[in-house]
Amino acid sequence: MAQNVMERMKANNTDYKIAVFRQKQSLPYEAKVNHARQRAWEFYEEINKQGKNVHISVGGLDSITLLLFLRSIGIDLPAVSVSSLEDKSIQAIHKQLGVQSLKPLKSKVEVLREFGYPVLSKETAGKIALLQNPSKDNATVRHAIMTGETGEYGGNRKGTRMKMSQKWLNKFGGPENERYGTDYQICPFKVSDRCCYYLKERPCDIYARDHKSYPYLGLMASEHGRREKSLMINGCNLYGKTTRSAPFAIFDRQDILQLALDLNVPVPEIYGGIARREDGTLYTPKAQRTGCSMCGFGIHLEKRPHRFDRLRDTNPGEWGFWMYRQGWGEVLTYIGVGWERMPSQVIQDIALQVQEEAPTTTKKAADRILQLLNRNMIDHSFFLDRLDGLQNATPEVKCEVIQKIEKKRKTAGRAATPYEIIHDGAKKNRRAGQQGNMTRQTFARWAGEKIGEE
Repeated sequence: MAQNVMERMKANNTDYKIAVFRQKQSLPYEAKVNHARQRAWEFYEEINKQGKNVHISVGGLDSITLLLFLRSIGIDLPAVSVSSLEDKSIQAIHKQLGVQSLKPLKSKVEVLREFGYPVLSKETAGKIALLQNPSKDNATVRHAIMTGETGEYGGNRKGTRMKMSQKWLNKFGGPENERYGTDYQICPFKVSDRCCYYLKERPCDIYARDHKSYPYLGLMASEHGRREKSLMINGCNLYGKTTRSAPFAIFDRQDILQLALDLNVPVPEIYGGIARREDGTLYTPKAQRTGCSMCGFGIHLEKRPHRFDRLRDTNPGEWGFWMYRQGWGEVLTYIGVGWERMPSQVIQDIALQVQEEAPTTTKKAADRILQLLNRNMIDHSFFLDRLDGLQNATPEVKCEVIQKIEKKRKTAGRAATPYEIIHDGAKKNRRAGQQGNMTRQTFARWAGEKIGEE
């Protein structure tokens, strides 16, 4: 009888391997770099013994750093990438470093149309794809996704992480409503985790096959996701059906950024360089992670401006193509991610309209709010729809709100939050009469409802 998952983990001594790996993750930076050097050379020498070749698969900052690290320790090897999928600033660095460009098996549009949109995370997208494509073969897995119960093969466990979070079950669990008597939504678009396979992974696999070569990869377990457990169990170097080296497996974000500084790695513009906070923590001021320009993995976790906002700034034509012509706007709206306008733009539109329509004193207030916007002194971290209600209010109402922002900033020594703006606007409107396209009472009721939702 075949072993179940729990039995296989015990036979493979999985818990011990993970514990050892976590100890290595706690090593100081210098020890981690030495460890990476040893693992990189071990892999190189082993593959040479087999009469095979090595190469590195390059993408964003992590793997660019790995490429220069390998070169710095004397391992000179070919570098390959499906560069056309990356941001233009990353493509420029690839060209500078002599990275060979590969072609994807399918275009981005073909992948979206054939398989679906890459949203949330690879793991969650894979689960949603199974729910959307039910079969007898995946019935047990779908049951685990809906309930957390793994069945015999999974050790008959309950409450496992196989269950999709309730938030996303509410949005994507609809195909199983009849089976489980639920009332979940049925998503109007397809979701898939297969984009990376056709766009990146398979082209690199074909290169490896044709050149009898095995890859170095810039993977880190600290990134979590699907690869975390695999890296913990298999370590930096893996040989067998899958053969690869991940010298940075035990690194965290601080380690990789420090190494990039130590090696004078050219940082693509999309990251905004590498900066240091007051507490000494390193970070990239712009993008934290990068990928294909139409990738939605992790987008729901980003604060605005998020990756699609930055794409609009750098390439508005491509942004419009994905948002409107390829349906990404509908997808982001469905998962609750704003995309069409930033809250700051709404406030700016209001201020500009006030300048045109209101008396001189009101125009001065509008001028002031625009100055604050330009100096990034107003907190925009609020949902866009909570500010849209001001669009139809009269100039006088808008002026009162703008003046309140300035008053809050002066008295509190900080920017007023949009929540405070709405709250103050609501109080003002409760004392006002009916004017303009949107009555003050209506606006007060709207603002009160929005506040109640918070």
